[in-house]
Amino acid sequence: MDICANHFKAAFGGMLLSSLAMSQTAYPDLVIQNVNWHSGVHHYAVTQKILSPGAPSEPVTITGTADAEFVSGTQVHLTEGFHAGDFHNDGHFHAYIDESHGAPVDVVVIAPEPATHITDNVLHVNKWEKLEIGVRPPQELQDAIDRFFTHYYADPIDPFVSTPGNVDPVHDLNPYADDSLQLVMTLTKPDGAQTLKWGFFMREAKWEGTDNTSLPVEDPDDPLHSYHIRFRIAPDMEGPWQFTLSLKTPNTSTLADSPLSAVLCTGFAFMCDPPLPDNHGPLEVNTSNRRTLRFEDGTPFFGLGLNNENSGYGVSVPACGPGTSWADPNGYRLVWNSYVNMSQGMGKLHTVGANYSRIFLMNKSFAPENVNLGVYDGFRELLQCGGETIVPCTPVVRGNAQYNSWVFDQLLDQARQDGIYIQLCIVPYPPIVAYEPWAWKHDPYLLGFVAPRDPTTGLYDMKRYFYSNGDPATAAQPGSAFYYWKRKYKYILSRWGWSVNIPIIEPFNEIDQMLTYSTVHDRP
Repeated sequence: MDICANHFKAAFGGMLLSSLAMSQTAYPDLVIQNVNWHSGVHHYAVTQKILSPGAPSEPVTITGTADAEFVSGTQVHLTEGFHAGDFHNDGHFHAYIDESHGAPVDVVVIAPEPATHITDNVLHVNKWEKLEIGVRPPQELQDAIDRFFTHYYADPIDPFVSTPGNVDPVHDLNPYADDSLQLVMTLTKPDGAQTLKWGFFMREAKWEGTDNTSLPVEDPDDPLHSYHIRFRIAPDMEGPWQFTLSLKTPNTSTLADSPLSAVLCTGFAFMCDPPLPDNHGPLEVNTSNRRTLRFEDGTPFFGLGLNNENSGYGVSVPACGPGTSWADPNGYRLVWNSYVNMSQGMGKLHTVGANYSRIFLMNKSFAPENVNLGVYDGFRELLQCGGETIVPCTPVVRGNAQYNSWVFDQLLDQARQDGIYIQLCIVPYPPIVAYEPWAWKHDPYLLGFVAPRDPTTGLYDMKRYFYSNGDPATAAQPGSAFYYWKRKYKYILSRWGWSVNIPIIEPFNEIDQMLTYSTVHDRP
């Protein structure tokens, strides 16, 4: 096991942050300062460099019967202001390098902005605001992930076409499979209670331009591009917090058939400060009447707003005739024009006093999963609209759920800025309503567990959409429909569940139309 450790001084004292190039800020090395030990045991054994003290004005004194050891896998640096001596009985101080503690893992602070949230060398996070940590995967882990994508998207003609049969299940690592890449943050609250948060894999993106039909694309030049592993939380208790990060890959081996090393990073900490004036905490049911909503601090809430959706930017396709914007792939995918409209829409709602929006995770825009079951990445979808079955009136929509999710990250930050609270619909058009040819024909759960239709009735058995073979007893089985539902919800909540601006989850839109028809004109 690789061990990456950072320790703060006993009284939640100083920490020094080293800045990386291009605005990256590393989580701090171990800084031990402002202590006066005359007795007791004070042992530190970490991967990171130890610096003691961080400044001469924060001295370290070790005397008497104190038993102190500073052990680092990289470096111990004793500076002006450090004193160890005048021992008696068994008192002593040892400092040395022990490479068995492993190589440090690259961990950075992403949010809040370190330049404005470091006071007296301590990272401060306001209550209910975002703390985001980025981790650069160790090279052997990144290699396994790269192998997965190389094999999963191996079509020689179209890089958006998946080829799952090429994946090597022993040596390739799907970073979206939570049982194969286990990312856990263990937090200790100021009152000593512990809680867990999950991490997730993501890709940084950017807009390729500002034309109406510009798309979100990969951003390899972003300073955070290689920090694919993220942890996001919003602390809910004021005072000093501590946390550890754990990365495990129990089902994947290197090409030499050695298990991938687990990584444990310990000793991180931050101070949670009082909430900002405009953040009243999570929404909850008013306990006094059970009929209205209020914020955690007691502030009442009355929702006023509307749907705010990706509208695309489709135009008529000449070969299909007039009024055929449905044949344009840009009518479905997430483009710059839609992002601008949604972002500006939040601002306009805020200006007139509104505070609510309902947003769909449409499968071709914000949904993390489309076409490819359990892989929240590139996709290619052939649509049939208006009854057409021939090119060019059957648009091919290509996209990447990671780049689209990055856009939703920006909108969620915008919602915080404008005080908009979102009702998030996870599956807007499941295979239980009309519009099969363009909306849900390639739903991964339909393809994986429901199709084909019953040859006698021509109907779908919709129980299979939730449970393999329509049997709830299969819910806990790996590879079952419910197994993949849990994975998707875990990803969504890991990535966006930190935000108090998503107080409402709507699992399905129009679930009341549970049915089996292909089109609105062909109901049973």
